[in-house]
Amino acid sequence: MAQPAVRQLTPFSRTEFRYYLTKGSKVAQCTEAITVRKSAVIDKVLACEDLVAPFAR
Repeated sequence: MAQPAVRQLTPFSRTEFRYYLTKGSKVAQCTEAITVRKSAVIDKVLACEDLVAPFAR
């Protein structure tokens, strides 16, 4: 379960969730950021990037 990180940007609040998705041997890290003002969603961004294993010797 993702734990949210909440940031207060007066008068806005921003909540970020971080997810790790796997498929076979591949892993991706996704971040979902939601900006709210007075209970209305102002902005919502979802970004994902592949995580790669360190090089093998």
